[in-house]
Amino acid sequence: MKKLLSVVFITALAISLSAQTIDVMNMTEGLKGNQRVPAVAENARGERVYVYRGGDLYVHYRYYKNGSWGKATRIPGSPVFNGEFWYSDIVADNSGTIHYVCEETDSHMWYAYFKDGAWSTMKQIDVPHEATLSLAVRSDDTVVLAAAMKTFSPKLTKDVVIGTKRKDQTNFSNFVNVTQDWEASTMVDLAIDAQDNSWIVYKDEFFKTESMPVTLLTLDKNHKQTYFKNVSGQEETRTWCWYARVGINTEGKVMATWFKSQASAYYSRCYDPTTKSWTDIKQIINGPLHPWPEMYNQVLARGTDFYWIGMTPDRYVRLYKYDAAHNSWTKVGDVSTAGANWFNASNGANCILIAWDTQSEPMSSYLTTVSADPYVATRVQSVANLLVEKRVERGFFHGYTLNVLTWEANPLNVERDITIASQRVYRKLRTEDAGKWALLIELAGDVRAYEDRNIPAGSDYVYAVTCIDDMGVESAITDEGQGASGVAGTLERRIEAERKDR
Repeated sequence: MKKLLSVVFITALAISLSAQTIDVMNMTEGLKGNQRVPAVAENARGERVYVYRGGDLYVHYRYYKNGSWGKATRIPGSPVFNGEFWYSDIVADNSGTIHYVCEETDSHMWYAYFKDGAWSTMKQIDVPHEATLSLAVRSDDTVVLAAAMKTFSPKLTKDVVIGTKRKDQTNFSNFVNVTQDWEASTMVDLAIDAQDNSWIVYKDEFFKTESMPVTLLTLDKNHKQTYFKNVSGQEETRTWCWYARVGINTEGKVMATWFKSQASAYYSRCYDPTTKSWTDIKQIINGPLHPWPEMYNQVLARGTDFYWIGMTPDRYVRLYKYDAAHNSWTKVGDVSTAGANWFNASNGANCILIAWDTQSEPMSSYLTTVSADPYVATRVQSVANLLVEKRVERGFFHGYTLNVLTWEANPLNVERDITIASQRVYRKLRTEDAGKWALLIELAGDVRAYEDRNIPAGSDYVYAVTCIDDMGVESAITDEGQGASGVAGTLERRIEAERKDR
C-alpha cells in the first residue's frame, strides 16, 4: 500500500493482519475537542480530503497530496453546526472533484465540492431534512444525493427523496419523492450500478404494521422505479431494522446490510441481477444494544469484493470481508484503537480508508487505512460521437435498407488508460422507453462501425454502443445515435447503387 509520511501531528500504529496492513493515524490538529462526524475520500490522482466538524463548530478539512497532509482549515461558508451535526458523506467523481454533504438533524443539508486544491463555498440544500443522507456518482459525473425528508404540514411525513447535480450546476436540484409514505421512510443509503441505475435501501413502514423492514428499490436515470424488495424479510410486528446500507460490485451484485434491534445483531443479503436471486439472510456479528449512531454500519464494494464495517458491542470499529462461495463474512481486524461514535469508509487506489471519531469526550478524529489490492474506481464510458445514417442499397434482385453506425473511442477512456475489451450495440424504437434496449451484437474493442441490415424501410430506430473494460464492467447506455428516420443516404450513393444494379 502507499505509506503515509508521518509528521509531527500524526501518530501512526501499523498492524499486519492476514497480509493486510492496518494503519491508524490521529488527524486532530490545533483545535479543541469534539472533532465529530469525519469523512474521507481519495480521487483518481491519489489526493485525499478528510472532513470533520471541529471543536469550534465549523466544518474543517485536511488535504493530502504528494505523501503529506496539510494543516486543518475551515471550509469556506461553513455555518456553525451545533451538537445536532450528525451525518455526512463524501465521494470523488471521475474527474477528480470531491463532493461533500453534511446535515443539521431535522433541519438542513449543506454541500460543497473540492476541486484543484480548493473548496467551493458551502451552500445549503433547499430540501427539508430528517436525518441520514448518501452520495453516489453516475458515469457522466452527475452526483446523486439520496436523503430522508421530514415535513410537518399538512401532516407529519418522512420520505426518501433523490436529487442530482450535473457538472454545470453548483448545487443539487430536481428532487423527487420516491417513497411518499406517512411517518415511514428514513435511514437511506444509495449505490449506482454500471448502467447508472440508483439502488436505494431505507428503513420502511412503522405505523402500518409496527415493523420496520429494510426495503430496496431501484430507479433508472429518469427516477422511474424498476425494482422493489423487502430485503430483511421481516413481516412480524415490532421487528425493527435500522441503518440499511447498500453496495454494488463490478459484477453488478448488490449487497445490503442492516442492524436488527430485537436481535441486537447485523445482517446481510446479496442479490444477483443476472439470475434474479437472493442469498439467504446472514448474520454478520452481534452489535450494540442501543439505537442511533451505535448501530451504524457500512458496506463497501471494491472490485468483485464486498467489505463490511460496523461497530462491536464495545463500540470498536471492525472490518469484515465477504466470502461469496459460502455466503459468510471473515474478520479482517479492528480498525479503531478506541471506542468510536461514528465512521465513514471509502475506496483508495491501494487501500480502504476509514475515518472515525472517539466516543469519549473530548472527541478526536482518526484515519485508518487498510491495504488492499489495487482498485480503479473510475467507470468505463460509452463510445463518443455515435452517428447513424440510413442508406438504401440495391442488390441483384431487390433493394434493402440499412442503418450505418460510426463512432469514436471515448477520450475519457483513453485518458484514464482503460482497456476496452469489447463493445455492444443496442437498438430500440425511438418511441420505446429505456427498458426496451435490445442487444444486437458484441464487437471487438477496436471496431468503430457497424451496419444494421435489412431493417424495415419506415423504421425509426435509435442506437447505443457501450464499452466493456478488461474486468468485464460495461458502461452505461448514455450516448444514443441520431436515429434513422425519414429518407436518408445521398443521391450519389443511390445513383451508384442503381448503376451497379443494371
